[in-house]
Amino acid sequence: MRADLRYPRRISNIIILTLSVAALVGLLLFAPLPTGGSWGWDVAIFRAGARALMQGQNPYLPANIPRFADGAQLATIPFYTYSPVFAALVAPLAALPPWVAFRFWFLGNLGLYFASILLIIKAIGWKINTRGLVLLVLAMAAFAPLRTLLIIGQSGVVMLFFLSLSFWLLKHNRPGWAGAALSLAFFKPHLVLLLPFFVWRRQWRLLGGFLAATALAVLPFWSLVGDWIHTVFSTRGANIQYGCLPFSSLPMFLKCVMPDQFPWTWTIWGILVLVGLVGLWLLWEPVPTTSHRFDLQVAAVILLGLLLIDNIRVADQVLAIFPMLIVFHETSLLPKGWLKRALISLVMAAYLTPYIADGISLATKDMMWIQPIWYTFVTLCLFGAVVILILSGRWRESHHGMKESKYGGKLIQAQP
Repeated sequence: MRADLRYPRRISNIIILTLSVAALVGLLLFAPLPTGGSWGWDVAIFRAGARALMQGQNPYLPANIPRFADGAQLATIPFYTYSPVFAALVAPLAALPPWVAFRFWFLGNLGLYFASILLIIKAIGWKINTRGLVLLVLAMAAFAPLRTLLIIGQSGVVMLFFLSLSFWLLKHNRPGWAGAALSLAFFKPHLVLLLPFFVWRRQWRLLGGFLAATALAVLPFWSLVGDWIHTVFSTRGANIQYGCLPFSSLPMFLKCVMPDQFPWTWTIWGILVLVGLVGLWLLWEPVPTTSHRFDLQVAAVILLGLLLIDNIRVADQVLAIFPMLIVFHETSLLPKGWLKRALISLVMAAYLTPYIADGISLATKDMMWIQPIWYTFVTLCLFGAVVILILSGRWRESHHGMKESKYGGKLIQAQP
């Protein structure tokens, strides 16, 4: 009987794989990358940094990036700013000509993106049918920040993959390995708020794995750590000089829409502090890692990082896929009603905001609407959805005697 049941499952997997490949090919057609003036900007810098490191040169010296780029077009600030470990990860690209390396990076990022989606689904225990999974994959393939990432060759999908792998390992009771996987996502600081969160949750084995893996990875490149840190701060300063428009964080959005004078500067700080306090309030309650509320708390931490770190860019917002999937799952468990409709509206607003802004730009011929600051609404709407889900869970628990099961995460009637 068990053998007979395997065949429908295999057929379903083949269908999912076929449709995922179709989505990949459709995305390739949707994004004519080589015709874009910024195609491969960032991956050219990654590759040049890896080539410099492989040849015993310092990848953080600005002169070494054009030297090892093989004539590829570089971004306006052509500095390698990531950890030496990231250069080692992309080292295989250094053996390929730029035009081949860029395409491998493109396809590899798509593969990691879809793998991240499956890891998150498995981690949160989402029992989604084949049709739902196919529709979800197709919808995530059209998530606006992904196209920006693929065009410029950014690295956010690599962060998303190691984050998703870490979360999957943690939910499967492998905290040490989860910490090791998380350390590989820290070549950029966008997930840094997860560390104090795990300290507060007393996830010592995870933090031990994180520190051990980080030490093992960094020690061979110890002589470059000082140059790496210096380059990170100097590059951030150069980026900030471009003003608020290249970014999609909440601080930069507020700086763009509010006058740069008293009392508006204090208003900006007040809003940022308020968002941070709301986040702390949501995360204060300790919950088991097997619960749905823990999933929502991790989602809130990731969104807080995207909102509050000032130099977040559009391509970095692929990390928002993580909380988006968790919100999708939690919303699917709710009964029909105003709460479910409100959550669906927030998620759709997050998903469609970039397309709405593009449409306004086309209609009004105002290029301001395609600036990255409007992507702030992606994270704001998702953060609002997470806040509502956490608060509604507390309300149900306090008013209806409901609590989360430690094992399945489902709502069950509390026993007297």
